[in-house]
Amino acid sequence: MSGPAQPSSVVFQDGDDVREPDYNAWLPETYRDKIPAEQEKHLSIIKHGLATAIAKHDWVHGGSHWCNMLGNYLGLKYNMNDEEWTFFVKAIYDMVTVQGLDFDLQAKWAQQLITLIKRRKFHSHKSAYGKTHIPSFASSSSSSSNNSNNNSSADNIPELILPWRPLHDILIKTYFNVYREGIYAHKETHGTALVKLARACRRYWAETATQEMLIEF
Repeated sequence: MSGPAQPSSVVFQDGDDVREPDYNAWLPETYRDKIPAEQEKHLSIIKHGLATAIAKHDWVHGGSHWCNMLGNYLGLKYNMNDEEWTFFVKAIYDMVTVQGLDFDLQAKWAQQLITLIKRRKFHSHKSAYGKTHIPSFASSSSSSSNNSNNNSSADNIPELILPWRPLHDILIKTYFNVYREGIYAHKETHGTALVKLARACRRYWAETATQEMLIEF
């Protein structure tokens, strides 16, 4: 006997179209309809709490707590719009690049930020190089007719630019400094996490970053 039909919103579209599967489509309808309001409420609380922790430089308690809450939010496959995604990427990047931060916290938040950045394929946003990424949920036959609408909506998408130097300075100070602070860090976890983060963030560095690095090195 075949099981229940798979909701259409759970299925990825074919071709170049990208969409995040709606896992909540499997839930009972009486609860499913309440999820959008629940998502908005939870994300608003997390956003406010994380902003407060950053303003107070409360990394150990407030920062850790709200990053954990954000991780739980993402684990539930809840969505966020482009503005919220940009806010959280910038916020956690600022936290990761705080000078003198505990190595374990730095590695943990770097991993979380990598996970958050990987969600970019489910969002429409501009990279620092001006390229716009807008997922298309229409069929391929109608995609050409929607290009003009997509281009007009791109103008309202927040731009994400991350500074490369703070992350560079932490790597240099920790692992290539004469004082070798890295001997107190777990290189396999901390150093690897920061290098992977640099790889994930490089597409969001400013257009001038390449020239600045050539001068630096």
